[in-house]
Amino acid sequence: MTKTNGKVKEDIEVTREFLQSLANSTDNAYEKFSKLSETSSNIVKEVEEKEKILQLEKQKKKDQQENNIRDTIKKFSNKFDMNSNKMIVERVVCEKVSKNATDDQVIKTRTNNIQKFYTSIFNNILVGVKSIYNVCVELYNAEQELKDDFGILKQVLPLSETTIAKYIKIGKSELLSDLYKLNKLPESWTTQYYITTQVTKQNLNSDETAREAFINMCSIYTTQKDVFEYFYGEKQKSPSPWEYGDLSKPVDFLKVAIESDNRLSGLEPNTLFYIRERVEEVVEDALKEMSVDKLGYSTDHMDKPMKVGVAFNEQLANGITTLTFDWITKLGSKELREKYLTAFKKKFKEITSKTVNSVIPNNIGYSDLKSK
Repeated sequence: MTKTNGKVKEDIEVTREFLQSLANSTDNAYEKFSKLSETSSNIVKEVEEKEKILQLEKQKKKDQQENNIRDTIKKFSNKFDMNSNKMIVERVVCEKVSKNATDDQVIKTRTNNIQKFYTSIFNNILVGVKSIYNVCVELYNAEQELKDDFGILKQVLPLSETTIAKYIKIGKSELLSDLYKLNKLPESWTTQYYITTQVTKQNLNSDETAREAFINMCSIYTTQKDVFEYFYGEKQKSPSPWEYGDLSKPVDFLKVAIESDNRLSGLEPNTLFYIRERVEEVVEDALKEMSVDKLGYSTDHMDKPMKVGVAFNEQLANGITTLTFDWITKLGSKELREKYLTAFKKKFKEITSKTVNSVIPNNIGYSDLKSK
């Protein structure tokens, strides 16, 4: 029995040493693995950083090449002359980029290909501008030379009376003639026409300094917007009549519109204000009825309630109110006028909690306005 116990103790000691050895071996293996893993991560990060730097350098080089090509084309565009160029009808044939080409050769080939298309397209744009402008000049000359017979010419030309009138104004303009000679005539004839409407307003015929400054500003790329902003500054955006209260990024999902046979007349303003009030009540009740608690489910992990705003065109409603007031106060029958006006004001205050005169422009001046 003693020998058996001794044997067991010996076996246990051997087992313990084996397990300890295994544990030490495992710890060393884990430590080695951790170091290897850390080293691998560092290598991956280093490779990624180098890749990012390489991509940035490639993009920088690409951007610089494109800027160089763009600058070359811009300088090339100065060679075009609106007074001498002719229509180009031959189709552009591109040169292929050689696989073994150097960077300089690639840039040169790309530049030449772009330049070919630019020459064809931009030249024909100028031809188009020149053609329309020459039509305008000839129409003006025809009006001066043909006198009464000009009416016959207008009848057979495929142009409307309005277009002909605008073309003549363009052809008559000395300022546009100067721009044409300087290759600065805007490509759009509507821009050209708009310029003619500003000549007198801006003293462009009498003020040489103003005329010269305007000519310097102009180019074939000048738009009507450019001309407007040159004289009057940037247009201010009109505030939207539609406001949704505290909604920062509203998305429309329902709209209500009105219609009348004669634009705004015939529309009843109190009905509009009443519809708004009722819609707001319905929306409020619906949000309460469709709360997360009552629905039994949520569509957001924060359980945030949905917001709904009701937008009302106050400006339109006030305009209709003014027109309605104007119509009532001009009724021929004094009795009917007073009856309508009393009922109208009463209903307006009942719905909006305001008086009619609070939305009527101050300069209307009706005597009836003084009464509440």
